[in-house]
Amino acid sequence: MKNDVFISYAWEDKKDFVELLANSLKEKGLLVWYDDFVLKIGNSIAKSINEGLNESLFGIVVLSPNYFKKKWPQIELATLIAKEGPGESRILPIWHNINKQGVEKNFPIILDRFALKSSQGIDYITQGILVKIRPSLSEFKLKFLKEIADSAAIIQENLEKKYEKCKELGLPSDGIISLFFSALSEFEDIILKASEAGNISELESIKKKVESLFKTVIGYCVNCRVRDSRMILTKEVRMRGKGGARRALRGKCAVCGTEMFHIIGKA
Repeated sequence: MKNDVFISYAWEDKKDFVELLANSLKEKGLLVWYDDFVLKIGNSIAKSINEGLNESLFGIVVLSPNYFKKKWPQIELATLIAKEGPGESRILPIWHNINKQGVEKNFPIILDRFALKSSQGIDYITQGILVKIRPSLSEFKLKFLKEIADSAAIIQENLEKKYEKCKELGLPSDGIISLFFSALSEFEDIILKASEAGNISELESIKKKVESLFKTVIGYCVNCRVRDSRMILTKEVRMRGKGGARRALRGKCAVCGTEMFHIIGKA
């Protein structure tokens, strides 16, 4: 199928609801058949709609008083119902400025479908549609956010142990505190990006960033004066030197928080 969803609606509901929904779904990575996204000057409207109905996995129908006054939207709804196979559930109804009695009066056959309501808000409706259409993305996201939380807890525990050890030995602990806040900032940024991610490839990219934070890299710490210091919170960067550009890992010493670099090859 070419599209994830086809949006069937009445023109009068476009500006106050449908346009916002279409853009929200598109931002989340769904392939949306929506007239503003598809139709170009000179296109046959009837042909484009027919192709959209045939090439979409699901049909979102925005049921409203305006919807039931129009001929074309009801033809689209009837077409979507006809295309459903036994046991399939391809129609996703949204009630917009209408109640159960209004739907029952105009199209009672669709009353047995669980519907979302426009009053629940664009974000809520978008998530509901996403869970139905891309359950793998929702499951992946929840699993990934749990992994981040578990990793953050491990880092916090390790840093707290190092902090207590520094206090016990009478060593400076400023670097540990700095490292803790740096790690906290990194995780807040990652969680924000993960919660906004619209597709699995985006999440995979973010996941690689998380994994790089825990890479064990050994290098020289100028503050600790230890050649085999462990570096954490690593990021790949490019460095310029006499021999040309090089790829390097930049991170922080796991003991004192001092910035460290580890050359990994030519750029």
